[in-house]
Amino acid sequence: MQTDYGYTHDPDGYLLLKITQLIELLGIRHCVFLMGNPGSFKSAMWKVLKNAKTRRGEKTTTVDFSPKAISTNELYGFVNMQTR
Repeated sequence: MQTDYGYTHDPDGYLLLKITQLIELLGIRHCVFLMGNPGSFKSAMWKVLKNAKTRRGEKTTTVDFSPKAISTNELYGFVNMQTR
């Protein structure tokens, strides 16, 4: 599994729990932000899931960017009160 999916050694199953939660969240949302402390499997989580979906033949698109590179309005969107 490690060579196929890029799985990181996780004896407590925390990564698999987080991947399962991400799958459930993506079932109801089309876009998610992954935030957390360093070393909390954020990058590993989406990379393992992307590789697994690609192997199953599902089209998967990921966009990895720094939120500091764009404005808050571009990141989260905004409502223009004049055109509302």
